[in-house]
Amino acid sequence: MSCECVDNTTVTCLNKNLLDLPLPLQGTKYLSVSDNRIQALPSKGLEELHVLDLTNNDLSEWLTGATRLVNMGNLTHLHLRGNGLSTFKTGLFQELKNLTYLDLTENNVKMIPQKFLQGLSKLQTLSLSLNQIHTLSCGAFEEASELRVLHLNSNNIEVLDTCVFENCVNLNSLFLSNNHLKSVNQGTFRSAIGLVHLDLSSNMLITVPTDALKDTSNLTSLYLQKNAISTPPTNDNVKSPASLTDAKLKELLENISENQGEGVQDSGETGHAVWFRDSVTEEETGVRARGSRAEDVEVLFGSDKIGQD
Repeated sequence: MSCECVDNTTVTCLNKNLLDLPLPLQGTKYLSVSDNRIQALPSKGLEELHVLDLTNNDLSEWLTGATRLVNMGNLTHLHLRGNGLSTFKTGLFQELKNLTYLDLTENNVKMIPQKFLQGLSKLQTLSLSLNQIHTLSCGAFEEASELRVLHLNSNNIEVLDTCVFENCVNLNSLFLSNNHLKSVNQGTFRSAIGLVHLDLSSNMLITVPTDALKDTSNLTSLYLQKNAISTPPTNDNVKSPASLTDAKLKELLENISENQGEGVQDSGETGHAVWFRDSVTEEETGVRARGSRAEDVEVLFGSDKIGQD
């Protein structure tokens, strides 16, 4: 069965049982070959591509042995979801100088090594969800100083060393739901000074990690539902960040124990909201702060679904 030329720049070869990657025609910018059996990439012929979708293929063995992905210097988006990847050499992606989006979701990755993102100075979004990650090396993401969105949800992460997010100064959204975190230490987010959206739902936290949040002065959305938190912070023990010190927000937090499963929302001038719901999907990653001030923050704890704005 032949591939389909959607337009002058887009070619799709979906679910064709391909073993080899078809070389794209001249001028092709977007090539999607998901749901095939491709086991290796050619050493040339991919120079003009901007987007390469290799979702659900069999590239694990080839990528494990590869030292560089070459001749793809114009690539901005690379999708490697569902390829059975378990490990890769440092510097594998360093020739992809223009890459802004890297999808490594749903593989078998267990450890993220140092300088994992070496050379990816333009990378903005990285997805490592649905792997088996238990260890994040110090400085694992430091080479990607432009990283804005990081998905680490649905892994086996138990501890976050304070050096993990070094140089992540532009990180805006961090997703850590569905892991095994029991606590988050002070200093963990000290370099992530631009963090706005933090998802810690579906972990094993027993308290709100207020010490770790001292460095997140720009935080506007915090997800803590489906943890073991029995008592939210009170007026006496909420000290930081500034966004958590607002008297009205603390009042809402204190109402959590009295309103389990009901949901509490402040629709007044403060712009603060507390919601109870089960989970947060990647599609619901936008900031849901109700106001425009920097101190406005939304904290989620529980079991009801957020309504559409």
